[in-house]
Amino acid sequence: MAKRIEITVGADGNYTIDAMEGFGGQSCEQKTANIISILGGVEQDKKYKPEYFDPDGDNLNELWNGR
Repeated sequence: MAKRIEITVGADGNYTIDAMEGFGGQSCEQKTANIISILGGVEQDKKYKPEYFDPDGDNLNELWNGR
């Protein structure tokens, strides 16, 4: 499945990032952190979807170790 992230920028310059589909486990955390770093600003009001807690999903340790 393709991965999709939606970024919405408001008129005030604030933005939301939503890992829409294709992410399982903690992989969305790394991908959205990269985007936040590029866009700048401070992360606020983080919400996790049920997929984040999926024990069969990707996890950051595997991503960082190149697995």
